[in-house]
Amino acid sequence: MPDKQAKKILVINGSPKREKSFTMTVTRAFVEGLEQETGSTAEYVNISDMNVIPCRGCLSCWGRTAGECVIKGDDIPMLKSKLEEADFIVESFPLFFFGLPGTMKVVTDRLLGMLSTYRGEMRSDDDEQYHRLRVQKEGQRFAVISSCGFSESAEVFAPLKGQIDLILGKKGYTMICCPELKALIDTGKERKLPMYLSKIRNAGAVFAKDGTLSDEMTAELSKPPFQPQTYRMLTENFWKEQEGSGTHDKNSG
Repeated sequence: MPDKQAKKILVINGSPKREKSFTMTVTRAFVEGLEQETGSTAEYVNISDMNVIPCRGCLSCWGRTAGECVIKGDDIPMLKSKLEEADFIVESFPLFFFGLPGTMKVVTDRLLGMLSTYRGEMRSDDDEQYHRLRVQKEGQRFAVISSCGFSESAEVFAPLKGQIDLILGKKGYTMICCPELKALIDTGKERKLPMYLSKIRNAGAVFAKDGTLSDEMTAELSKPPFQPQTYRMLTENFWKEQEGSGTHDKNSG
């Protein structure tokens, strides 16, 4: 049953491909489950459409102007306000080079002031984030959905997960990793893809109710969809086509 009071769902699309992002195919299904369960409509923000000035590293947001960035005239204050007001935050982006895409990293750096000032304190346990959020809406939940073309999900996503662990704490967010996603979308439209998106949609509904997903569910959703030999054949065929055409794929990510 949807909550009587509408929940605010904020989706941050960090792909430079915007709506054409393959990652967003999965994210939209996840958000459909969220929307159905909460009775709310999600708001989407494309990072590539934002005007964002890179962080200067002055740390004024931790000192002289604690909580506020000295850089003015771009879209970070707008995004910060939306983040503070959201009940559910879903970040969606591809994994290009074992970490956050460039545009997403620039935005993340500019949000440093949302975290409390580091004063040399030590974490009490390994699950904690390094810096508490200065302001966090009660009950706010955070999900990260990322895709890649690699098969080894655990290994290739480890650097990204390590960074988010430090920012939000290991228990402060839910992450769905989507390996081999482009091949799944290109070749699995009849059976594999609809089945996977149905599971993702159900995961969104569970996330709306429980605020998290079980380790078993995230592991299941993060499994490579193809057998190693099949995927090797698919990637070989893809690169042969790319090398022969002299063009590049404009819709990956």
